[in-house]
Amino acid sequence: MTDRVVTVGAGACGVSAAGTLREEGFEGLICLIGEGGILPYERPPLPKEYLRGEQTLDRAYIRPTDWYVEQSIQMAPGSHVSSIDIEEKVVRFGGGGKGLSFEAS
Repeated sequence: MTDRVVTVGAGACGVSAAGTLREEGFEGLICLIGEGGILPYERPPLPKEYLRGEQTLDRAYIRPTDWYVEQSIQMAPGSHVSSIDIEEKVVRFGGGGKGLSFEAS
C-alpha cells in the first residue's frame, strides 16, 4: 500500500480528493501541488466579488487555512511541475531538479 499521495493541481478537484482520502481513513502523506502562490480558491467568484471589493480573499478559499493543518495535508503552492516519472515515482518541479519523491525512502 502506498503511504504518499501527490496531487498535481490544487484546485477544487485536488482539494476534494485530499479531503475524501482523509474521510476514507488514509493516514499517509498527502501533498497538493499548485502553481498558484496561495491556498486553493474558488475560481468563478474570485474575479467577480473579490476584484470588486465585495469579498475578502480568505472567503474565496475552498477550505480555510486551518483545515489543511487539521487534515495533515501539505501544500506546495507556487510550484510548477515539469515532469512526473511514474517508474521512479518522482515529481520534478520547474528547473529540472528532483522535486518530490512520492514513495517512501
